[in-house]
Amino acid sequence: MRTFQPRTTTTRQQPSLGWGQIELDTNAGLGIYARQSTLAQVKNYRQSTEMQTDDLVDFAKRLGWQEEQIILFTQDLAKSGRLRIDQREGLRCLIERIEAGEIKTVLVFLEDRLFRDETGIQYNVFIDVCKRHGAIVITPHMTYDFANPFHIKQFRWRCEEAADYLRDYVIHRLHGARNRILESGKWAGRPVPIGYLVDRQEYFLVEGKAVVNPTYRKLIPYEPHAKVVRWLFKRFWEMEGRVRPLCRELLQHPYLFPDFEPDVDVSAYLSQYQAKSVPGGYHLSRPGLIGLLTNVAYIGYWVHQGQVIKKDNHEPLVDEELFWYAFNRLSPYTITGERNEQKKGYTRYARKEPIPALLKYVIGSREGGRVYVTTSGLTDQPIYVIEEREQRLTLKYHAATPCAEIDTLFANRLIEHMKQTKRFEHYHEYGEQLVKERQQLIKSIDDQLAEIDKQMDAIVATLSQPRMKDEKDPKIKRLREKLFEKDAMLEEQEEELKKKRESLLNDQTPQKLMAYYLLADRIAQDWESIPFEDRQALSNGLVKGVYLDEMTSHWLRLEVEWLDPQWGTERTYVFRRKSAHKEWTEEENEVIRTLYPEVAREEILEKLPRRTWAAIIIQARKLKVNRLRNLVSAFAVSDTLSVEDLTFMQEAGIAVGETSCHKWEIVDRLRSSA
Repeated sequence: MRTFQPRTTTTRQQPSLGWGQIELDTNAGLGIYARQSTLAQVKNYRQSTEMQTDDLVDFAKRLGWQEEQIILFTQDLAKSGRLRIDQREGLRCLIERIEAGEIKTVLVFLEDRLFRDETGIQYNVFIDVCKRHGAIVITPHMTYDFANPFHIKQFRWRCEEAADYLRDYVIHRLHGARNRILESGKWAGRPVPIGYLVDRQEYFLVEGKAVVNPTYRKLIPYEPHAKVVRWLFKRFWEMEGRVRPLCRELLQHPYLFPDFEPDVDVSAYLSQYQAKSVPGGYHLSRPGLIGLLTNVAYIGYWVHQGQVIKKDNHEPLVDEELFWYAFNRLSPYTITGERNEQKKGYTRYARKEPIPALLKYVIGSREGGRVYVTTSGLTDQPIYVIEEREQRLTLKYHAATPCAEIDTLFANRLIEHMKQTKRFEHYHEYGEQLVKERQQLIKSIDDQLAEIDKQMDAIVATLSQPRMKDEKDPKIKRLREKLFEKDAMLEEQEEELKKKRESLLNDQTPQKLMAYYLLADRIAQDWESIPFEDRQALSNGLVKGVYLDEMTSHWLRLEVEWLDPQWGTERTYVFRRKSAHKEWTEEENEVIRTLYPEVAREEILEKLPRRTWAAIIIQARKLKVNRLRNLVSAFAVSDTLSVEDLTFMQEAGIAVGETSCHKWEIVDRLRSSA
């Protein structure tokens, strides 16, 4: 019989410290740096992320740090370890805190979370910063004090090992093996053109013997979809190469491609052409349709890394004459990468003057698709149009509103901020903060450039040694090749860094913003007299983004994410007296035919929550449906509001009858920090 013993209390030992004992400064700040290579890893490997954050926080507490002394740097989740310091916000902020003396200890799950740098520039810069400021680096298996040469050597070795693994195993071995398969004309995990499947059967049994399948890992026709592909090419030819009429025709079909048969794994077959699942099958978007009509796979060609590497690779689905007819009318480039001179363009109306929309270059949508500026067909006045989020065969929008109303609302709020600002000290502080951040970024680049110069000088010195001139020695030859290869990498990185440095030095954004702030009095008093181009530039310069979204058929939400942190992110609501005029569905028409003649108004409105009573009356007249007279209704709300409008107004705190709600409120969750 097993006898359980009381659990003994043990003292937590520090991680392996190398040579000698290292004193941990638990009175100074500790930075925890976490990184995952891709967004998919962040989403799918949450356990790894938690090990780099939650578990390390607990580990730091066990080592003696208080929670308020621990700073998490998670800005670089979903970023590669091959990126430079200046390209990783979290790592750059960590180094700035070390240089400021705020952090004396860095805690990471593994060294490769910090660097997978093939050149050594980045981790050498990091080592130098830590060494100069007396900062140590702790991992669960090793503590590094860079005053100790052995620790520097060990840390470099770990980082080199991470870079070697990435280069030799992941890129060369795994990716190399995949590339070799693809270069042979076989499938290796990439999207498959709709109309094909991948033949996954490696052998056939012939008279009891296994025979290699010649089409193993190659594309084979999937007839239920292949016949649709053939029809699309033929129909495009019959319509004389016009995409828009073809799209309109396809919209009349409930689905374009039927559902896959039960034994087909659909995951590999739908991503390339944005196929959307609908009842009974799948539909394509307009870009997906054009992609299909220009895909050379349908004539048996095999493309790898942007080049046709094999013809007659697999069974074609489409006659070549039909294919090239479509390709030459739709593809901007030929298969050799040259501009396609046969592609027919569209004649567009050239407007003499640009459309006057203040927010044209900064307005977008959080819930919908893109927001663009055009003119109303009825009034020729400029309007903001919110497209549907999901791409369709024909472009559709779900909301439009006059630019003047949104622009005036925005401008009034901007002027109000300016009028309320009595002192400009915080503007100067903000400008100084921008300048300081730019200077820190330039310093990071300068440190990297200095390390590059050091390594390039070392390469030149090595190549200048007499023994390096022995071309007959194969070891010397390989070493020279590696040195030349590294020198080329360093030159490329040096050029990128110098360009970025020059761009930062030439960036006049802080100075422009300060100049705009100094115009506060004039802006507040004389906005209309400022030239439109200057007002537009000012509006662009003072916001991170402006977002317009449809909440109901009558209500829009306007959010402004101001660049100035003192103003934050604000929202207001805009009422449109004219709704979006959504097309009536057959189901809605049936409700009118059935209920409109004699059912109470409130019951009909509940069945048609997006429709106002005024709209229902107009639609009933179109359908020639009459209503009994003198029907009493308990619904004492305006005929121009729907049930959906009323529900939204209640949730947003807008009183019934208040149809010009231009009150601004601070958004609880500041988007700028998201």
